[in-house]
Amino acid sequence: MWPPPCSSCGPASCCPPAATRTGPPSSPLGLYVAYNLAATLASVPAGRLGDRRGAVLVLVLGVGLFGLAYAGFAAGLTSVLALAPWFVAAGVGIGCVETAEHAAVAALAPVELRGSAFGLLAAVQSFGNLAASAIAGLLWTLASPRVAFGYLVAWMILALIGLLPAGRRPFGHREQPAGQPGCEPRRSGSGLGGG
Repeated sequence: MWPPPCSSCGPASCCPPAATRTGPPSSPLGLYVAYNLAATLASVPAGRLGDRRGAVLVLVLGVGLFGLAYAGFAAGLTSVLALAPWFVAAGVGIGCVETAEHAAVAALAPVELRGSAFGLLAAVQSFGNLAASAIAGLLWTLASPRVAFGYLVAWMILALIGLLPAGRRPFGHREQPAGQPGCEPRRSGSGLGGG
């Protein structure tokens, strides 16, 4: 069955299949290896960037890369070399998006609810993947691959627009009322009161 089922996809996405209706390119395995390798290599730098500049920026970069990749897939190119940059872009995109989402949950969820918050994130991601894959699959089948990927590009544009207000406050910088634990300035030293 083409495209093959996928075990890990990005937000509002299905795995990026080759842009033909007749079957896979001659080497789809290499494309999926490139996708997963790009995701792996992007994750740690994305986390470092999130630590320095905020998870919203990392999320915006990831969503933008997904949009770029989907636009590339919509172009209808079929050779492995022509598809490779879009698979790599989608891989870097998922590396950024998943890193930012998990960093946001870790930073924003109260400690006593953190496990539940990660569970909710996984449920929302799974539902989004199911819905987007089903709709994109229907569009692919009933209209064309170009229409299916155009639909996904539209969602990435909406996501970027939705992230604009969030960009004003980076994840991980919760305001706490004065006098609450965690509001005291950090001191150098052993932390045992000696300073």
